[in-house]
Amino acid sequence: MNEMALRVEHRGPVVILENQDPPRNRMTFEYMDELERAVVALRDDREARAVVITAAGDQHFSVGMDLKQLMSGAQARGGFEAVLDQRLRVLSAIENLDKPVIATMFGPLVRSPVQVAITSRIGPEIPASSAYVP
Repeated sequence: MNEMALRVEHRGPVVILENQDPPRNRMTFEYMDELERAVVALRDDREARAVVITAAGDQHFSVGMDLKQLMSGAQARGGFEAVLDQRLRVLSAIENLDKPVIATMFGPLVRSPVQVAITSRIGPEIPASSAYVP
């Protein structure tokens, strides 16, 4: 994985949040930490008028949680409940932003990535993807 899990780019009034773990774009602990910080900062960013959540590469928006990392590192983060609580906090923060949030979806999608799209104000538009939420 790259040094930064999330690239934050400001293009005028649009802020692009891009997962930097191609081709799978796993939702690692580092990615979720950086996404949470970025979304919290966006609450107070009056210059940002819209947010785009996307991912590097062209194979997957995200394959979801990094299960190997979850199994080996959850205890150090307070256990599985704490990890899942953070994910719910991030989804809630995205949903409650006072600006439109657009998720670009591509590749196969399962649960967590679909939840990100559902919390987006615009989207998901998933013509080239297949989505499954168990």
